[in-house]
Amino acid sequence: MPKEKKIKFGNMLSMTLKQYKASFYSIFKFMLICIGIPLLIIYLIGVVLILNDSAFLESILNVANQFNGSYSPMYYTLFSWISVVILLLFSLFVYAGIISSSVKKFRFSLHDLLSNGKISYFRFIFFIIIFSLLTGLLFLFLVLPGIIFFIFWLFGSYIYLDKKEGVISSLGSSFRIVRGVWWKLFGYCVVIGLIIIGTLIIKDLILFLPIGVLSSIYGGGIIPKWVFLIHVLFNLVLTFLMHLVIVPNLILFFKNCYFKLKESNKG
Repeated sequence: MPKEKKIKFGNMLSMTLKQYKASFYSIFKFMLICIGIPLLIIYLIGVVLILNDSAFLESILNVANQFNGSYSPMYYTLFSWISVVILLLFSLFVYAGIISSSVKKFRFSLHDLLSNGKISYFRFIFFIIIFSLLTGLLFLFLVLPGIIFFIFWLFGSYIYLDKKEGVISSLGSSFRIVRGVWWKLFGYCVVIGLIIIGTLIIKDLILFLPIGVLSSIYGGGIIPKWVFLIHVLFNLVLTFLMHLVIVPNLILFFKNCYFKLKESNKG
């Protein structure tokens, strides 16, 4: 008889924080290499592009445009889209590295993260493409089936990198593991989603409340260039810190849920 499936949010969170703490320095260096440095380069290029376009710069420095939307030339829009793709590819490497390392060890090194990320990167991208197509089609036709199967397939990537199963087989294994605890995992996703949304709101408040103060000081006029540069720097630092805290803990939390439920599924 399989064991009764039991997972508790508090226990999973405690295990996650312990593992995050145990490998923090490795995770920090890994995130700095894969997220921090690319972010810094992209931000620097973006600032240079803005500073060399007087019309664009003036539009950004206009306080009113911080809330109503500023003029953005076509080349900068293209640069922004390219930057999103680059950061997405780096983010997938981060996910591949942390997932494939955490399913093997409780504590992992920078070498583990880089080597496991390198080994599993293209397999992980293939998984994400298939997973996105399947869930995307479900969401496209009916939202409810998309949500249902997204939760059922929540552990697909862990199984795929842990047991080296095929994509469909991994999704099937995830379905069997989640069956019986779907509502609990759905609740976890809602709670974590609300925490992430709250964090994003706090980040925006930190970034844009000073702009609101400056709006009253400058009376809707042009703010100094140094204010814009400090705003960019704060945005860079906060974005990196959010990635450093949220992404690894999110991965480790559901990895611990997967391990606990996998253990319960054994006879």
